[in-house]
Amino acid sequence: MKTISIRRLLVWGLLTLVLLSCNLSAPSQPTVAPSVITVNAVPQPTETPPPPPSPTVPPPPTESPTPALPFIEYQGVRFSYSPMIAANVSVETVPASPESNNTPYWDRFPEHLKFTFNGYLLAKTFHEAHVWVYPVQGLQQKSEGATMVIAELRQVLTNRPQAPESLPMLPIFNAAQLLRVQVSYLRFGSGQGVRYLSQYAQYAAPINNKELFYTFQGITDDGRYYVAAVMPISHPNLPADAETFMQGKDWNQFSEVYQPYVQEMARELNGFDGESFSPSLSQLDQIFSSLTINK
Repeated sequence: MKTISIRRLLVWGLLTLVLLSCNLSAPSQPTVAPSVITVNAVPQPTETPPPPPSPTVPPPPTESPTPALPFIEYQGVRFSYSPMIAANVSVETVPASPESNNTPYWDRFPEHLKFTFNGYLLAKTFHEAHVWVYPVQGLQQKSEGATMVIAELRQVLTNRPQAPESLPMLPIFNAAQLLRVQVSYLRFGSGQGVRYLSQYAQYAAPINNKELFYTFQGITDDGRYYVAAVMPISHPNLPADAETFMQGKDWNQFSEVYQPYVQEMARELNGFDGESFSPSLSQLDQIFSSLTINK
């Protein structure tokens, strides 16, 4: 029994020595570094960036001030006008008509102011562009015809008819009022009046651009002054003149149907837009809306 135990101890000792010698002689194994996975992380800013700039919104366009219209002022009478209508306006004091029984009724008037539109938009028309300012008392003393016109104007401004059979007109024409269209009542700085389009003739005249005109007839609130105007006006739908209209037509046949023709022309002219005339109705109305009389 003791011999077996000694043998076992010797065997275990020998194995231990063998193992120790193997560990000492075996080459050392290289150290394997652990695998490293690099993660591309989003770099963090060191400071908070400024917010993106807001889009620049341009300020609303500034409206240019409307240029002042040219005006004329003389002896307390003042009005403005569009430079598209005339180059300038001149004025004169017209002396009273001669005191004579031989002076026709349509040519009797007191001393008054006469404004002339030079370089007017329309050329070679039957009428020239004028504004007159009459003293009412002088008209009544000078002309029975003018006295009747003043009374008619006052009645018209009181009743304000939209389709009158006649309308007042100064200066007095030695001709007939063929039609009255585009009737409108206007206030001005010192009173009120009526404007309309008309044509006068001593014959059965076709309505045409050479003879058609705009007129304003007004009176100041104090009854002292009468304002009258004749401003040529045209429309693209009208013939240039009477001769152009009558080419190829017979005058006698035209005269026989003249009244229905004038009625149809009045209906047609009333249907036109005011801006389709030349000058436009608004441009001409502006003159009299701006008128003031402080005499």
